[in-house]
Amino acid sequence: MSAVLSGNTSANQKQNGKSVAPTAAAPKAKRPLNLGSRRALALILTQAAILVAYLFYQAIGDRLGRTSIYTGAMLLACLFVLTMLGVRKRLPIAKYGSVATWTQVHLYMGLFSIAVYAMHVPRLIATGWFESTLSLLFLAVAASGIYGIYASRTLPRRLTSLGDEVRFDRFAFYREKIAEAASVLVEQTRAVQTSSNNTVMLNFYQSHVKPFLQNKPHRLRILWDKSTRRTRLMQQTRELDRYLNPEERTLGGSLSALIRRRDELDSQWALQLRLRLWVVVHLLMTLALIVASITHVAIVLRYTR
Repeated sequence: MSAVLSGNTSANQKQNGKSVAPTAAAPKAKRPLNLGSRRALALILTQAAILVAYLFYQAIGDRLGRTSIYTGAMLLACLFVLTMLGVRKRLPIAKYGSVATWTQVHLYMGLFSIAVYAMHVPRLIATGWFESTLSLLFLAVAASGIYGIYASRTLPRRLTSLGDEVRFDRFAFYREKIAEAASVLVEQTRAVQTSSNNTVMLNFYQSHVKPFLQNKPHRLRILWDKSTRRTRLMQQTRELDRYLNPEERTLGGSLSALIRRRDELDSQWALQLRLRLWVVVHLLMTLALIVASITHVAIVLRYTR
């Protein structure tokens, strides 16, 4: 029956003078490169650019040309390209390309500039007070940039492992909430305490836990976000367990959870503050490097014929 219907349909189409074109297969969409492939491609392109720059450097040197002018001009151009990420972020009129794209350009251009610097200077730190200061500035900016690469690869995962991300201006609010919750738990335990002589956990709270929950985290936490104080408090809480009555044992478990949450909050604060301080320091050193580089170029052009 289906063959008859198909034949009739074809006959009708032929009578009407129309032919049916075969349905073309839909083109397969190209799969975008994954993150690892994009990074590998960017590194290959960066290495190729370094090789080309080095070949030009060698060719200029073979012709007794001034390689310092060539590499210095490249370094200055690299510095201005590197500043474009900040311009892209802060100026609403400069919305060419996404911030993510400019960040990748900034990263690999920074690696390229380190290689050009190695061609430009005869030694790691130049001689003369001004040139040596300029060298140290460049090396400091390069080192902070390399740390930025490391931080961008590791800190987001560490922040995610600490629970829901907290806005930087809300840390003080959540610290107060945790301290208030602990105070309420202690008051509730004191109200239902069956033995007035057994106050081990209540005394431990007053002398150790309460100062930890109510004080701000130490500034050195920025450098090392792992808390030995939390480990010590948790261990002391477990050691006290055998001396506690049922009410205090329940309080000890609740306080341990609050200590853990407060420590995670402090770790988030330390990591976020570290990133903010790094951005400020990196930006200030970069601006100082640009000013010093322009001054260096002006001196070279003034006293070089």
